Amino acid sequence: GFLILPDTVTEQTPLMIFPHGGPWAVLDTIENSDLQLYFASKGIASLKINFRGSSGYGKKFLYAGIGEHGNKIEDDIQSLLLKTIDEYGFSKNKICAAGESYGGYSALMLGIRQPELIKCIISIAGPTDIPLNFTSSDFSYPPKLLKLAKELYGDPLTDLEKMIQRSPLYQVKKIKAPVLLIHGEKDQRVTLEHANRLKLALEKLNKPVSLIIYKNESHGFKNIENRIDEANRMIEFIQKSLEIKKPNPDI
Repeated sequence: GFLILPDTVTEQTPLMIFPHGGPWAVLDTIENSDLQLYFASKGIASLKINFRGSSGYGKKFLYAGIGEHGNKIEDDIQSLLLKTIDEYGFSKNKICAAGESYGGYSALMLGIRQPELIKCIISIAGPTDIPLNFTSSDFSYPPKLLKLAKELYGDPLTDLEKMIQRSPLYQVKKIKAPVLLIHGEKDQRVTLEHANRLKLALEKLNKPVSLIIYKNESHGFKNIENRIDEANRMIEFIQKSLEIKKPNPDI
């Protein structure tokens, strides 16, 4: 993993952990960290991690991620986060989790697994109901993609109980932090229904949740104005959740 720090760091500096999407065969680098660099300009530190299943570390490491969503992949993320907090002295009252696609799923799972530590959660196009992906996602019908999905997540005909146990939607009672959901209206990989279902479940429990929907966006936003708006809304949410002041004017 690697840490992106603002110019000034104190024990009150917020720390965001950003698991990458995929989760399989994806590599995070400093070159694809524009959002985190923008966060640094606002006084927010970011931690990125190449957990098991990421590319760039050999076949053994790559294949170690198969079937480990919601399990050992989250162990990797949690372990690095706790180690970073300890080594760099970040306040445990200023920790948030965010991510896109699988990263959004991991952010939710981290909030479920560490409810006392995670103070805010941002899930961008994150799957919340794994079985739903097998009936609504664009990978549910091409044979090759469906085969890969079953290898990664299991077969809903035989592994439904495990899928439910590893779906954030069915563990919402454990979430304590405020949640921001961001989704593209035309997302076919992780449909908007994932965000709608989680929002409804959290609202029924009177847990704080917001949903921002971008029209004409799919899985991975393309419109630069939407991306800028998304980044600023994320920062506003973090500042509100952690009760921190804006260090710099908006740019």
